[in-house]
Amino acid sequence: MLKLEYRGYGVEKGIPTLIIAASSMDDVLAITGFSLALGIVSSDGSGGGGVASAILRGPRDAVVGILYGLGLGALLWYIPHRGHKRPVMFRFIFLVGGGVIALLGCEKAHLQGAGALGVLTLAFVAGYGWRRWDGWAEEDNPMLEPLDTMWWFMQPMLFGLIGGQIDFQKIQPPALAKGLAVVGIGLVFRMLASFLCMLGTELSFRERLFVPFSWLPKATVQAAIGPVALDMALSQEPRDDRAVDMGRQVLTIAAIVIMLTAPVGAFLISLLGPRLLERDKNWELHHFDLASQGNCHGASSLHQHSSQPRPRSQAVDLEAMRRDAVELGDDNEAAEEDDVAAAAAAVAAE
Repeated sequence: MLKLEYRGYGVEKGIPTLIIAASSMDDVLAITGFSLALGIVSSDGSGGGGVASAILRGPRDAVVGILYGLGLGALLWYIPHRGHKRPVMFRFIFLVGGGVIALLGCEKAHLQGAGALGVLTLAFVAGYGWRRWDGWAEEDNPMLEPLDTMWWFMQPMLFGLIGGQIDFQKIQPPALAKGLAVVGIGLVFRMLASFLCMLGTELSFRERLFVPFSWLPKATVQAAIGPVALDMALSQEPRDDRAVDMGRQVLTIAAIVIMLTAPVGAFLISLLGPRLLERDKNWELHHFDLASQGNCHGASSLHQHSSQPRPRSQAVDLEAMRRDAVELGDDNEAAEEDDVAAAAAAVAAE
């Protein structure tokens, strides 16, 4: 989706931003619902309002996580102060550290869903303040580079740990089939609901048709909360073999859903995006102009207006733009890409 936004598809009507924002809200609902269901299943129901307490546990965890994210996120608007020499480095450290504290602290306090919600809310609130008061635009956000680097390193570890906990010899085919059927039915209704929600908007039929497919991939949230039930069952004393088996089934279904929906969804987004969304050609030139300004920062005005060849970094940007278009399957606009690259080169040379 971010590649489509970078290439200018759907940005005029804000479709990529709409989908990403709606996905964040969906993550909040998914984590809250999972915490509620896990609390009900893990309650013994024996006196003391066990089930009633479990039902209230989900909203309680959600409120705790959201309040934590709101408070710490607002604090990061001012710490470190805007005149600091290295604000990006310290903001990155505080953001990641606050997320780790939320996850580990809530787990220690037996607030199963609060940690993930706290991390999500923390990043949202902090990013909102940085964009509003520091002018960090989406196309020129200095926090993206360290976060992308960290995600590049942590992503294989996250999914690798999940895959390492799956024991295919203990998978029960009937339970697995039922779980996948439930997920499949849920995806069908989810895609239908997302299409219906777009009715009455300014989006065209082709754009409304793209939205349900953009919601098909499932990966990060499933990877984060998939092992929670199994970890809870393994930590119980005395150990309940039935609970361990149920937790392992949840983890297995989550892993298989990731393997099925993530690559298929990514392929459909890259395939259908250029065909169903309108493209804003000026968006690409705007991105290139920002990159050119960054590459030429600090150079003298004489050098900027000279007839010397473009710096290598700008040439690399042009080649990267062309490679992105090929990756998105935009074969029908190959000739148009040459025109855009030539126009971008002219902008950089002026």
